[in-house]
Amino acid sequence: DTSQDVSANLGCPHCSISCCERCLTTFVRTEIMNGNSARLRCMHCTHKLSDSILNFCLDKDPELRQKYHYFRKTCEDVHNRECPKCLNIFVGNPSKPDMKCSCGHQFCYHHQDAHTGKPCGNFGKEQLHSRMASSMRKWMNTKKCPGCRVPVEKNGGCPHMKCKCGVDYCWFCLRKPGNGMHSPLHAVYKNKLLVTAGVVFSPLIIAAGATALGV
Repeated sequence: DTSQDVSANLGCPHCSISCCERCLTTFVRTEIMNGNSARLRCMHCTHKLSDSILNFCLDKDPELRQKYHYFRKTCEDVHNRECPKCLNIFVGNPSKPDMKCSCGHQFCYHHQDAHTGKPCGNFGKEQLHSRMASSMRKWMNTKKCPGCRVPVEKNGGCPHMKCKCGVDYCWFCLRKPGNGMHSPLHAVYKNKLLVTAGVVFSPLIIAAGATALGV
């Protein structure tokens, strides 16, 4: 029996280091579940795991064997994509991302079901606008405390800020209230934020309105 022959000597022919059945099967399962089906190597050296040892491990776990062949199939072609509904694997085209499986399910080559019923190009633009808006909000609402230099987020209220380190300061000019006066550039900082917000967000508002109107 081939399995008995292998189980009697679960060792790599290259490094001659043997291991117990439990350790070997656990190692093979972990590697396969981590997506390393195409790169199964001996746990002690860099040589490829022998087919006899691999089959010995897979014969003990039919579910693992199924996953192994599934992962190998997905690695055969970088353009292979899995249908999110029936799990069928077939080749896609990145330049034509709208895919349709034989089961009738439609999905995207790049984003799977992230934008069902919406063209991939429109989804990409929306994602870009969202990242720009998020970065702008972070830039506008986060500043470093002039005392401890830890980033502080402002989510409302007046410009008077009080950090956990105990320092009071103005949100716009970051001036500490030592002499009770703002920095001479206080108004400049304040208006700069308002103008910058208008310039950055206006294209997003226009784009959102155009999308809503179907322009």
